[in-house]
This record gives sequence, structure tokens and C-alpha cells, in this order.
Amino acid sequence: MTFDANILKRLAYFLANTDMSELVEAGIINEGDNDRWKRFNNDFDVFVIKLPDDRREKLADLINDRLGFRSTQQLAAREFAPSVGSSLS
Repeated sequence: MTFDANILKRLAYFLANTDMSELVEAGIINEGDNDRWKRFNNDFDVFVIKLPDDRREKLADLINDRLGFRSTQQLAAREFAPSVGSSLS
């Protein structure tokens, strides 16, 4: 994939149209964490840099899903992959 002007515009729409509840639901920030919410809105680069790796991965997943960058195969693999420690019985 090449990062182009259209992707940049779609990312800007994502940033402008994402609300706190979406980040909470995705496990990126905790409910009521107004400091991180402010940083997401006002200083996105620092927000991303300071996120722990697991939460940065969740943010990347959210962006990929919202911008439609995931293929159907990738989504299916994630939905049906057993979680660590789960039982298939």
C-alpha cells in the first residue's frame, strides 16, 4: 500500500470523527481518561508515541477497520482465531 493524499484525507476524517467512546470500546483508553482523550485530539503524534504497544496495536486495528484497509480474509482470520488459553471443545 502506498500512502497517498486520499489516505491522508481519510485519516483526517477518522481523527475528526472519532469520539472518546470508540476509543474506550476498542480498549485504547480507559473510560474517563480525559488527559489521553485531550492528547488524542490535540497532539496525536505524542498520543501514539506514548501509548503502550498493545494499545497502539488496538489503535492501528481501529484505523485499519474504519478506513477499510483490512481484507475480508484478514478479518475472518482474526474473528475465528482462538484466543490464548481458550478451549476449542
